[in-house]
Amino acid sequence: MVLSLFMLTITAPTHAAEKFHRMRAAEIRSVLVSKFVTDESHWADQFLADGKMGGHQLGQAQTGTWTLSKSGEVCTVTKTKTKSPESSCFEIWLSGDQVQYRNGDILLSEGVLRNE
Repeated sequence: MVLSLFMLTITAPTHAAEKFHRMRAAEIRSVLVSKFVTDESHWADQFLADGKMGGHQLGQAQTGTWTLSKSGEVCTVTKTKTKSPESSCFEIWLSGDQVQYRNGDILLSEGVLRNE
């Protein structure tokens, strides 16, 4: 009995934590489109089905566009009222509702997936 309780305490955290996986194009379209990826404080990105983006960056409304490669790399062009347009390309990784934007092994940003 003690051994089985010990094994449960060792294995429980492993099963509770989902690993991040890289999202591919079809999954991005089905899971992310029209939802928000946000740090719940400083920024939020919304990927719309028509290739437009919405959201905010440091309290300012953000607009832009996004494209998706077959492999699932997302490229964005975003702008706010006070900033020039910025472009970037990145991979999106997901674990439950946790989202990471990555460029290879470099973590660019982390957030959560929200409906609003």
